[in-house]
Amino acid sequence: MAAVLAALLFAAACGGGHDGEGSGEHGASAGEAGGEESAAQLTKSETYDDLRAGSRLVLAYDEAANAFRGEVSNVSNATLSRVRVEVHLSSGAELGPTTPLDLAPGQSARVTLEAGTRAFETWSAHAEVGGADGGEHASDRAGGEEHGAEGDGD
Repeated sequence: MAAVLAALLFAAACGGGHDGEGSGEHGASAGEAGGEESAAQLTKSETYDDLRAGSRLVLAYDEAANAFRGEVSNVSNATLSRVRVEVHLSSGAELGPTTPLDLAPGQSARVTLEAGTRAFETWSAHAEVGGADGGEHASDRAGGEEHGAEGDGD
């Protein structure tokens, strides 16, 4: 029963329009679960634009900078806690998550995730909202970070 419900929710999310409600053109919304993976695979020239758990993530690959750049915004009426962004490359590499941020309603933050020497043909992305301290990637954060979210100064 849960699998059927999940499949229906996924199908409904994929059928969303391009009007800013539901799933965007290049992204499969995972509903309120904030940590689900996106099913959409984009080419290097495509832009990810999706709503998830009260956040909107717009992200594109900047070939000259060899980095993913964009913005995550709180489009809800409540503060979103521990908002972070991940990019998954077709090579299997994961970039992120970015440093968790709390975003007030209407607040946005710039996002940059460097690809480094990782080769890839396609990519997917998603924002995550909430979660316990440390999160699923706590062990990945040892040492220097090569990614992060930059605040926009309100």
